[in-house]
Amino acid sequence: MSFEADLKNKKEYVESILERFTSERGSVTDEACAYSVGAGGKRLRPVFLLSFYELFNENADDKACLEVAESFAAALEFIHTYSLVHDDLPDMDNDLLRRGKPTTHAKYGAAMGILCGDALLNEAFVIIAGALNKAASFNDGGKCFVRAAKAFKIMAECAGRKGMILGQEIDVLNEGKSLGKEKLLKMYELKTSKLLVAAFCAGAALGGANDEELALCEKAAVNLGIAFQIRDDILDVTGDEAKLGKPVNSDEKNDKRTYVFEAGLEKAGSDSKEFTKEAIGAIKALNRNSGFIESLMNMLLERES
Repeated sequence: MSFEADLKNKKEYVESILERFTSERGSVTDEACAYSVGAGGKRLRPVFLLSFYELFNENADDKACLEVAESFAAALEFIHTYSLVHDDLPDMDNDLLRRGKPTTHAKYGAAMGILCGDALLNEAFVIIAGALNKAASFNDGGKCFVRAAKAFKIMAECAGRKGMILGQEIDVLNEGKSLGKEKLLKMYELKTSKLLVAAFCAGAALGGANDEELALCEKAAVNLGIAFQIRDDILDVTGDEAKLGKPVNSDEKNDKRTYVFEAGLEKAGSDSKEFTKEAIGAIKALNRNSGFIESLMNMLLERES
């Protein structure tokens, strides 16, 4: 199977998982949550999480723990979506378009945008609680539960006040300021890389990775996240709005000093390649059948949206 076909299948698989958790429609908040999650996107984080679970899980017939991994994949996409909903709010980036559609607050109002983001974050942990209960019921000597608890801690820390939230804080408090390259990279590591760390390491932990392997997964995710954010910075200047599904030059509008501002377009492009190379090197060091993961990393380097 080609990489493109494999990626398509994995994205469709993720969509089917997400549909299970967004089918309820009992309130406007439910509708806003379903709208936000269903707005599309690359589904990178759940695809990576499930791919790393598969990479480390030595029992391909272990369908029970796979259900737990599916729940974690859905929860991570809920967390990612909540962060986007809140990023788009008037007091944050004030964006009206995402993935070619009105942002959540543009469609439902700012108050509902706040509530939707809050609901998605809380629902993510409801999903994980259900997954932990399921794992505890397995007759496997507690193996899946212990792995799931470890994955939960990884995910919560990555999304929390010392992870993604801190990166967003640095971003918000430094609009109009030049951070310098070192601090800017730290912000990218927190704001963007941390949810990739959650995807790589939670998936690997669920599959049974040891601490040394988790360290390599984290190194890969940190570097890929920085490369991904630099590519975003480049596309904000050079991209096609129709392909991006959101306005270009939004960083300039919001007076943000991005990597392109600090280093220039040419240097940003070459550095993005170097960070991707570092990420792939860490994955290769795992000495596992990681061809799909490496191909996905390379694809992100050349993306146009």
